Amino acid sequence: LPLYLLFLCISIIFLLVNLTCALLVKMTKADTETVVLVRVAINDTLFVFCAVSLSLCLYKIAKMSLANIYL
Repeated sequence: LPLYLLFLCISIIFLLVNLTCALLVKMTKADTETVVLVRVAINDTLFVFCAVSLSLCLYKIAKMSLANIYL
């Protein structure tokens, strides 16, 4: 359950960052290049965080006994 909540929070952050950046570029005279760089940095950080947590989950599953995996 905590892992589901973590991924839900990451997805919501991803959506909010992209919507905010799109609205900033569309509605204001914000520097487009800076907004895109910030958006890419945040999205890539979230992607790396998801990849690391997924690899940790796979590592934990690989270390479990077969009986625990099937249960």
